[in-house]
Amino acid sequence: MRRVLQRKLWLLFRVLFTISIFAFLLYKVDWQRVISILPQLNLSYVAVAVALQFSFLGCMTLRWGFLLRRFNISAYLSELYRFYLISYFYGTVLPGVLGSDAVRLALAMKRFPEKKGVLLTTILFERGCGLLAVLLTASCSAAFIPDSIPELQDFSRPIHGITLAAFGLFAVFFVVKSFSEQWSAVENDHGFKARVLRLVYQFKRLSVKVSSGVIAFSLAAQIIDVVGAWLLGLALGIDQPILFYFLVMPLVFIAITLPISINGLGVREGVLAFFLVAVGGNVSDAVLLGFLIYFTRLALGLAGGILSLIRFGENGKRQMLSPYSK
Repeated sequence: MRRVLQRKLWLLFRVLFTISIFAFLLYKVDWQRVISILPQLNLSYVAVAVALQFSFLGCMTLRWGFLLRRFNISAYLSELYRFYLISYFYGTVLPGVLGSDAVRLALAMKRFPEKKGVLLTTILFERGCGLLAVLLTASCSAAFIPDSIPELQDFSRPIHGITLAAFGLFAVFFVVKSFSEQWSAVENDHGFKARVLRLVYQFKRLSVKVSSGVIAFSLAAQIIDVVGAWLLGLALGIDQPILFYFLVMPLVFIAITLPISINGLGVREGVLAFFLVAVGGNVSDAVLLGFLIYFTRLALGLAGGILSLIRFGENGKRQMLSPYSK
C-alpha cells in the first residue's frame, strides 16, 4: 500500500513538473514568430524525419537481435521490431503507465518464458551500450566545437571527462566479471541476492567483441536520430550546422531519460532552448523543434498502438497483444 502511494505521488510530481516547465517555456515563446513559422514548415523534411524514425527503430531491432543470438535465442527480426513498436506505444502515447523497456521485456518473456533472466540481461546491456554510444557521439562532436561553434566550447571538456569516466567503468566491468565464477554457484537459491548474482553472471557471456558490436549498432541508431533532428531543424528554418545537433541531441537524450517529467516533455524543449539561445537562436524555435521531435516519436507510438490492439492468432480471431494479455 505504501509503495503504491509512493508511485502515485511520484507520478503526480512528474505531472506537476512537466506542467510547470511547459508553462514557463510557453510564457517565453514569441507567438507571433510561431504563427509566422508554421505556414512555412517544410513538410518534406518532416516526412523524411518520420521515415528515419522507423529506420532508427530498425537499427535498434538489429542490435537486439544480434545480442539475443549470442545467448542462443532465435527470433525473427520482424517479431522483435513489433515488440519495439508496441513498447513505443506504451512509452510515448501512454507515458507514465509503463516504461517502454518494461513492456518490451514483458512481451519478450511471453515469447520466451524460459529465458527471462537472459532477456533482462540483454535489455540492461543494450541500455548501457546505448548510453556509451550517446556519450561517444557527443564527445566526438565536442572535439570540433571550438572551431565550428565557439559559443559552446565550454562544454567540450566536461563532455570528454564524462565519456572517459563512462568507458573507464565499462572497462572495469569486464575486469570484475572475469572473477565472477563463484556467482554461478547460487543457481538453486531463490533469494534476492542470488537473483541479482545470477543476473550479473549472465554478463560473463558477453565478450568485448560482442560489446563492440552492440555499441556500433547503437552509434548507427544515434546517427540516424540526430540526422532526423537536423532535418526537423531545417524544416523550421533553424540555421545551425549539423554538428550542433550531434553535440546537443545526445545531451537531450540523457536529460529526458531522467524520470522527472512525463516522457521528457518540457525537459527536451528546455535543453534545446538552452543550447539554441547560447548560439544566438530563439526560444520559440527550440520549443517548436522539441514538439516536432516528439511528434516523430509519436508516429512510432501510434503505429505500435495499432499493433498492440489487434493481432491474428492461429485460429484467425483478433486478439489483444499487450504486456497484460495471456
